Amino acid sequence: MTRGVVAIAGALGLLAGCHPTEALPPPPLGAAASALLIHMVDGAPAFVVALDPAQPTLPTFARAQDSTLYLVSFGCGLDALDLAAGPVSLRATAPELRVLPVPSAVHVLPLRDTVGAWAEGELPQEVQDVLSRVEVPTDSVCRRIQATWVAKRRSVQLATVDRVRSRATVPLGNDAFLVGVTFHVDITATTTTGYDALRIQGDSAEQLPELNAWGPLLGGLARSDGQLWLATREQLLLGHPDVGFQVVTSTVIDPLPDGLILLGAPDGSELYMATETALLGGIFPNFPAVRTLYRLEGDHWVRVVRRELPDAQQDRLSVAWVGPGHVVAAGFSGDLRVLRLRDGQVTDEAFGGTRANKVENVTDRGLMVADNAGGIYLDGAAGWTAIREKGEATVAYMRAVGADGLAVFGGYPTLVVGQVLPEVGACPAVSLDIVNPRRLVPSGPTGIFVLSADEGNLPYAYLSLERPPQRECLR
Repeated sequence: MTRGVVAIAGALGLLAGCHPTEALPPPPLGAAASALLIHMVDGAPAFVVALDPAQPTLPTFARAQDSTLYLVSFGCGLDALDLAAGPVSLRATAPELRVLPVPSAVHVLPLRDTVGAWAEGELPQEVQDVLSRVEVPTDSVCRRIQATWVAKRRSVQLATVDRVRSRATVPLGNDAFLVGVTFHVDITATTTTGYDALRIQGDSAEQLPELNAWGPLLGGLARSDGQLWLATREQLLLGHPDVGFQVVTSTVIDPLPDGLILLGAPDGSELYMATETALLGGIFPNFPAVRTLYRLEGDHWVRVVRRELPDAQQDRLSVAWVGPGHVVAAGFSGDLRVLRLRDGQVTDEAFGGTRANKVENVTDRGLMVADNAGGIYLDGAAGWTAIREKGEATVAYMRAVGADGLAVFGGYPTLVVGQVLPEVGACPAVSLDIVNPRRLVPSGPTGIFVLSADEGNLPYAYLSLERPPQRECLR
């Protein structure tokens, strides 16, 4: 119900109309460098105006029954917030992250039958949502919250080795990792092959000869109880390098897979294995391959899905455990779909993108699929939703960055990282100067362990998350 036209003292213009104009007390801008004036009517914003305290242009408006004015002050000027004085545009929905810094002060003026005075107050949830909906340029949000990743580079020199390939890479805790490698040694006209198991921590690399008795380590998975699943061609092992391993199953994987991924429940209650075997020796640029998904039942592997792909290079193998009896995989369908195993049923489903090349069950975010155009799609209650249309062509790893979106690592031959801000936009990708990245594995709550490829050694790096320094008023 409209009760008349009100003018805040200092207003430069009045709305034409037959209602009398009522002057309101001026907002207490005080030491604010900038402010937003928000008029809430029935829980929704009637208007939002950005104010420059040095030259405030205050509105005149029709007052509704039982509405409220909120003055939200900031310690930074409008230029630092990338806002212009005057009416502010709002997004249709509020994103998860804060697009504006924390206010320096909040004042409230209820507009009832009688107008009182401004008083310090708090922001109700509906006004907090309005602040999150303010249209701020993506670049501005990126400058304020984009994370910085610092790389500490190391390298393991493997004597008399010509070509190295990392296979299993499993975290051991305390920034230590178990790495299984295979290698080639070229001697005159002949080539010999070998394998090794290493414990890498900081600057040191320790050989684990007791593990070599099982053959080359092809894949591994850490459990929440500290034990490791390790797969060789002939055994599935469970244990830890410090206490030893036991054989769970001796099923021989034939022929020897070119790629192997272990995945499953963190508590070890469920385990799957995905393998890839190149046909014709993988000698052709576009080689055919067989990809197979197994489930561990008791002491043996049971085949769930087997697919032969005519051109395996078009579809990278990537698999994620989502929940009990629920697995999603890229690289099995040979088209613009992903494979989903749920409750014993196998389906191929479109996710909205091009060819999938990475599937990740991102902690605190959910199941995500990246395609070969760098698009990222979230599997939610309402189906697949695009959170980025394009980006790095080869996505290697995705992880949440607190409440500030999603860090996406990819690119080849040099690793880059970009940050996706859901419902806001994507920050520019930044090069990490790490060449030929092969494997990225979480290292503690915020770190990442990166293994690279080289001819005669094993380069690696630790990535640590840092927050950019920023002015106090922008935090």
